[in-house]
Amino acid sequence: MAKGDIIADYLRKDPVTRSINRNIKKREKARYVQVCNPKTLHYVKIDRVEGKIVSHKRTAGPYKGISIKGKRYDLTQD
Repeated sequence: MAKGDIIADYLRKDPVTRSINRNIKKREKARYVQVCNPKTLHYVKIDRVEGKIVSHKRTAGPYKGISIKGKRYDLTQD
């Protein structure tokens, strides 16, 4: 095991570091919002700060953990 691996393993186990990492992830998620494209009924992820489209889903259903903005569509209907 290399020295860098030992340090990385320690940082993963350290409760303070884990708490900080969780907060960073929450802030990153809050930066994005998703909306449903009414033509394709697929969700698009948008960066709130820059106002740009970050990515789009190729499968049905919303992104996990990203807040939904606007009208929600029923994707179960065919």
